[in-house]
Amino acid sequence: MKAYEASAGPVVPRDWAAWLTRVTVNACRDRRRAGWWMRFRRWSDRIEEVPIAAEDPSPADAATGAETRRRIWLA
Repeated sequence: MKAYEASAGPVVPRDWAAWLTRVTVNACRDRRRAGWWMRFRRWSDRIEEVPIAAEDPSPADAATGAETRRRIWLA
């Protein structure tokens, strides 16, 4: 959103890569300075402590899915 707002300005950037990098860095700095970000980081779980969800379905979900597919093919 910030990049879109910045692109609507009167000055057209000559080097888009440098301009986009600068907009991104400034957005990160704004977020770091914001008070809600500090509170969010303090109250949220550390990434190392968040359990990783399994990508495979559980045995119960697999059985339910197989039964559903069987019923659909019979219909």
